[in-house]
Amino acid sequence: MINRKNVPVSQDYWNLDGVDYYGNLFSDNTTKAIESIKGNRNTTVSYFGRLQYKFMNRYLLSGTIRRDGSSQFAEGHRWGTFPSFGAGWIISEESFMQDGFFNLLKLRGGWGKLGNQKVPLNYLPLSSGATYNYGFGTSPVSNGVTINQGYDPNLGWEVTEETSLGLDFGILDKRLTGSFDVYNRKTNNLILGVIPYLATGISDVNYSHMGSVVNKGAEVSLNWSDKVGEDFTYSIGANYSYNKNKLARIDLSKPVSQIVGGNLGNGVDTKIFNASAVGYALGSFYLYETDGYNEKGDLKFKDLNGNGIMDGGDRRFFDSYIPKSTLGVNISMSYKNWDFALNGYGAFGFKVYNGKKAQRNGGENVEASVANNFWTPSNTNAENPVNPSSIPVASNFYLESGDYFRINNISVGYTFKNVTDYMKSIKLYVSAINPIVFQKYSGYSSELSGYNPADPTAEGDPYKRAGIELDAYPTLRSFIFGVNLNF
Repeated sequence: MINRKNVPVSQDYWNLDGVDYYGNLFSDNTTKAIESIKGNRNTTVSYFGRLQYKFMNRYLLSGTIRRDGSSQFAEGHRWGTFPSFGAGWIISEESFMQDGFFNLLKLRGGWGKLGNQKVPLNYLPLSSGATYNYGFGTSPVSNGVTINQGYDPNLGWEVTEETSLGLDFGILDKRLTGSFDVYNRKTNNLILGVIPYLATGISDVNYSHMGSVVNKGAEVSLNWSDKVGEDFTYSIGANYSYNKNKLARIDLSKPVSQIVGGNLGNGVDTKIFNASAVGYALGSFYLYETDGYNEKGDLKFKDLNGNGIMDGGDRRFFDSYIPKSTLGVNISMSYKNWDFALNGYGAFGFKVYNGKKAQRNGGENVEASVANNFWTPSNTNAENPVNPSSIPVASNFYLESGDYFRINNISVGYTFKNVTDYMKSIKLYVSAINPIVFQKYSGYSSELSGYNPADPTAEGDPYKRAGIELDAYPTLRSFIFGVNLNF
């Protein structure tokens, strides 16, 4: 039971419209209810064990087991067991490899499971302030409460299972080192936000197990470190990864409607999750395919289902916002009291949707290329269609390559050493943060996580606005001058 204050005198007018759930609460005898109102309390209990064995400094074995319990889930689904095993062979320690080309050569492999319980489940399924008409004609309206959000009683841990194989090496007196890894990662019990069938009357998202996702890929890293003379040292490193993401299966037995997402804020959607999405990357864009301009300068679209009209059957899947490959670069140098560092990062093989461009159908400010190069009877080969008089159709015309490479940081410093008896050193430095970005995308930035202050759970959600630019801000460039004092 929960008691509240500031309610109407007459019981006939008691309802939950406009109630401050926690502010007007003054006593209770239901601790769990209070904890849910205070919000987002999550308790996890874990048991952990590890066994490691090393034989003759060349044969390695390890085993780990976790037993985790989470208050996020209902009774019977709170506990998960997550084992992992690994083995390694330091081949360079074998007698037949002594005095050979490799300073280090190590082969390793592993298998393991990992659980995820980071799901926003602390919500109230009741929606207050719902209005209902009763009687006939100009009958009064009654405020009430309704169930507008579901909860899957079978919801449990999302489990990722991975098998990997790797090789580490060092040559030329370990000046050149590197590693190579391949992996197969499968996420079972994939948790996604879903909505039950329309007939239930529920319109808010709840979370349920909806299938499995597979990630397969490879990673390579190389690093060269050396010293020239007594004063100059340097290091150059790079790492590259390739990943193929695919929705492997969905659970068609769940009583949920398809997920329609990637909304542009104008009633137009760009993504869909249903049986047809199997085999494609998560969050793949689901759009109409353009086929040039018509005689009026409007975009034409391909009739993919061949029925002679433009309908939902003419949409198809395009690439996802999830990069297929990434590249990182690190360079560092030092000469006497001088030091220099540079690092950069890039992502490739993904698409982003220029929602800003698609939204501009009124008197908004636009780029010069859009304002000056659109279809007219005398400019039929223009890059842009005629200025639309209605909301543009979600099509691959607004889909662009998100490939980019960004210099994250460049810094140069000079250190004065042994300044006084009380001060060991003074370092003067200058840094440039995000000074250069190379990208194909015509918008501000292709790094689009879908962050939404009104919905923090939307960030990174493949079926919301991740990969869509509506109101993104350009990547900031910063130049910093500083002094470090070491006493």
